[in-house]
Amino acid sequence: MAVKFTRRGVNAALTSSGILGALAACGQSSGGQAQPAKLKQPATLAYWTVLSGADGTRMQALGEDYQKQQPLVKIEAQHLPDFLVKFTASVAAGTPPDAITIRQTYIAGYAEKGALLDLQPRELQQAGLRAEDFDQTIWKASEYKGKRYTVPFDIHGYNFFYHEGALREAGGDPAKVPVTWSDWLDWATRFTQGERRGAVINAGGAGLVWQYQGFLRQAAKASNVAAVQAADLFSAD
Repeated sequence: MAVKFTRRGVNAALTSSGILGALAACGQSSGGQAQPAKLKQPATLAYWTVLSGADGTRMQALGEDYQKQQPLVKIEAQHLPDFLVKFTASVAAGTPPDAITIRQTYIAGYAEKGALLDLQPRELQQAGLRAEDFDQTIWKASEYKGKRYTVPFDIHGYNFFYHEGALREAGGDPAKVPVTWSDWLDWATRFTQGERRGAVINAGGAGLVWQYQGFLRQAAKASNVAAVQAADLFSAD
């Protein structure tokens, strides 16, 4: 017979295997022990994810590796295309999974609803997860109102390309490329001439939305002048 993980048991498993979020409807326990309790009987960890394709295959392999290291743990992984709808419904019904893969942009909303458990510093320490081993911007983004709800496990990399000849023609210096949002905005503004755009972001699709969210967050608030400029870059004009 397999038992369900307690709140602390789930957190230990999550941080050890790199899975992102812990759920609030898992059994609450007082915690406080110096080391994670060792399992004495089989236990099942329900894990939901939106990952598919190569990402899904890799995550499945990580889960299998973890189960080899922890033979008493069985991970029941489910790929859910309509993840947000089902997850929200499961939280409302009090039957959420033990762990989820969640995008960073959803942390605040779910934390406010009490759908995520905060990970305690001692739990991260027990799992060998240290802030200094992560990119600090990404690590900090996994927190909300001073509490940590997730552990980052990947990021999407974007590349920056520019034409040296066109840049020189417009009065730019190829040796001084943008390294900040302000730098890039300055380039995009100065090098926009007539019908020629100073910068182009992707060709459209879902990726454009995620890039917009990133730029908007870097620009601070929607009422911020820079944020308005960021929004203007995505206007129909």
